[in-house]
Amino acid sequence: MCTPVKYFNFYFQNDLSCKDTVDKASKICHYLSAMFEYYFKPAKTDKVTRINICFGQTTVTENSISTTDRNYFILVDYSKIRLLSDMETVEFLVPQIQQAIIACAKKEAWDIAPFEVAFDELEKRNFFFREYYKKAIFSKDKHYKARIYFEFDYERSGTYVDFMDKSDHRINRVQFTPSGYSVISKSIGTLEWIDNEHVRIWNVQVPRAGANDKTNQKNYWIVGRDGEVTFGNIFADEHDPHALYQVGLHYVDGIHVLKDEAKGKTFIQKSANMQYKHALNWIKKNA
Repeated sequence: MCTPVKYFNFYFQNDLSCKDTVDKASKICHYLSAMFEYYFKPAKTDKVTRINICFGQTTVTENSISTTDRNYFILVDYSKIRLLSDMETVEFLVPQIQQAIIACAKKEAWDIAPFEVAFDELEKRNFFFREYYKKAIFSKDKHYKARIYFEFDYERSGTYVDFMDKSDHRINRVQFTPSGYSVISKSIGTLEWIDNEHVRIWNVQVPRAGANDKTNQKNYWIVGRDGEVTFGNIFADEHDPHALYQVGLHYVDGIHVLKDEAKGKTFIQKSANMQYKHALNWIKKNA
């Protein structure tokens, strides 16, 4: 049986005495894992679906054998990591990650080419994860284009819509998700123009169902060429109290949506005005 590797997990071993160092290095590892996953082209790896690489300054015993995971431990001195800049940390970690993954591929008798290509892509971009996502879409009058752009690295993070003219000159770049949230979450679906000034991007609820599946077309972002961003739900548009409450929570929590507590409370209040118990309880607790 052959399945593609679908997840790379690079991380630092917890150490409360070096919490700041571990937090910094773990954040960088998180971005490198996502970046490597994005550029890696699926390859035949038998039953293995994940490669875990743990950095730590305390030697650990070999992890239990798993048919789907391959685990590697790399010994590092946290005091040295603490003195490195973010880019120096990246440059320190990547060769060791590369060495471990290539060693794994050779040991398992896999084709190493897809792994090498992924590392080449990381290096080509100087380890910054900033890309356009899918193709540009023309507006209804064919005067403008819109395309999703994302940044997801240790320096910057966010998802945007780039509005361009017919010659691909950018008119405006509008952020519509908060930092730390990106298309790699697999919850950003189809972009479509709803008029010549605004696009709608569907918020995918069930990635396995597909970005265009009708079951996913409930939550959405509306992004305007003028920079305005709103988050909505097709049932909230019909004044469903549960949907109004959920949209409000999205704004208050600021996870999928740019945080706006005032706007969130407005949606929750609308739900409470319809006697929706969860909204009433929320208002009571947050009065």
